[in-house]
Amino acid sequence: MEKFVPVIKNEIQLLFVCHLVMPFLQRFNSEKPPLVCKLTITLYELLEVVDKATPGDLIYMDIFCDLLYHIKYMFTGDIVKNEIEAKIRNLRPILQLRLRFITHLNLEEIPASSSSKSTTSQAQNAQPSGMM
Repeated sequence: MEKFVPVIKNEIQLLFVCHLVMPFLQRFNSEKPPLVCKLTITLYELLEVVDKATPGDLIYMDIFCDLLYHIKYMFTGDIVKNEIEAKIRNLRPILQLRLRFITHLNLEEIPASSSSKSTTSQAQNAQPSGMM
């Protein structure tokens, strides 16, 4: 994985790395659990690099977020929370908003931007369909 880190610069490359590594995650977890934690931290580092290098919104943002939530709830739990919290805070606000439950960020802690403001206001104003 160390050889991938300096090379990954865009979203498609990160998606390809995830495609290569993720099928083996269960086996890594059963044979070498510390490796799963190291891979998870590396994925956050790569996401941070890709986020900084991409001028617009990420096309596969939801896929990356779903994958990171899956890793947290199936493999790492809060073991890597301290290591990844700073990386999540360095991401753009829309990604921070999507990943806020991994590090338990409050909405007030996420910097406001035009796209995240509309998403936040929609989430706060939304009511379940059965309530009036």
